[in-house]
Amino acid sequence: RWIVGHRGYLLVVIWLTESLNAFLWAEVSQYPWLFSEHYVHSSTDVARWQLICYTICYAIHGLCSGAAMTLMIIVLMDFVGPDRLSKSLAITFICVGIFYGPSFFVLGMLGDRTRSFAWSIRCCAFLLLAAAFILFMELPTRMLLDDPHSARLRKQRLVAKKVDLDETVKSVDGMTPPMKRWAA
Repeated sequence: RWIVGHRGYLLVVIWLTESLNAFLWAEVSQYPWLFSEHYVHSSTDVARWQLICYTICYAIHGLCSGAAMTLMIIVLMDFVGPDRLSKSLAITFICVGIFYGPSFFVLGMLGDRTRSFAWSIRCCAFLLLAAAFILFMELPTRMLLDDPHSARLRKQRLVAKKVDLDETVKSVDGMTPPMKRWAA
């Protein structure tokens, strides 16, 4: 029940986890690999741990990216409601298209200039932190700039829920009382 009202915060936690993972990934990938393809079977502990850390960071990145993409539309639906979802998705994907296309060239140029992809990954981590911060600030901003239209819609939803509850209680009269919840 906690997740239903707090999916936005869950998405923020996922983005923060992914950005911290990206910083760790950048630190691991900035060092040159300590073994070449001819000496993969060498048993140096540093090379083995470097490969293990790199693989774990890659797995965490995949899990967090999948979870973030899955939750994105659900959180957007919670924030704007079903009536404004199509406009919000349009704006979201226009921004994604504008920033996503050139990002490959910018990150590639950054990797070519520094001769390492560590700064490219760090740049992605900063963007994830910015996205998490912007999403986290949505609720206080909405409460600060709450318009009367959204307050009226919220009141209508509460009235509709109360009517549904009253009808349910009336239909249950004369029957056995409902069971108490076993978990609060």
